[in-house]
Amino acid sequence: MIMAMKQLSGDGRSVGISRRAEAEKLDDLRVRFYRLYPNLPLMERDMPCIVIKFRGKSEPLSWHVCYQEIKFNTPLSKKILFWLDKMEFI
Repeated sequence: MIMAMKQLSGDGRSVGISRRAEAEKLDDLRVRFYRLYPNLPLMERDMPCIVIKFRGKSEPLSWHVCYQEIKFNTPLSKKILFWLDKMEFI
């Protein structure tokens, strides 16, 4: 059995963690996000909640955009989940 250490770099990439452990962590973050999102007021969902550097420039993302990225499991979703967890939103 391989022991996995929880260690993430600043851009959301895992360092020293097995793929299985990383997948489980992302699944846990997705579940936590899906519990939070329905409880947000409708007007709040259109407000920016996070600013992420993507493709060389900083982009403010609303809760709704984050939901769409996470729902369709885009490459950006991993970064969004990492930062929402780091800021203790989820």
